[in-house]
Amino acid sequence: MIGQDFRAFVGKIKKVKDPEDPSKMKEVVGNQFNFNQVIKHLRVLARSSPEDKYLLVTGLQNTPYEDQTDTESGKSES
Repeated sequence: MIGQDFRAFVGKIKKVKDPEDPSKMKEVVGNQFNFNQVIKHLRVLARSSPEDKYLLVTGLQNTPYEDQTDTESGKSES
């Protein structure tokens, strides 16, 4: 995927109130749902600008971590 298409699909960076501390602002991607869909399949972000890279990192920071533990044994898969 090229940076321009990535930016168009997930939206630009926007500032919202931080849910943990309402007195602070937090940067998020424009459409987190679309970001979560594309990030599952993204391997290369070609011809990307610094803005595209910042958008990628911001989206990853706001994506909830999916626990990768084996629930039957209680052991981590890593």
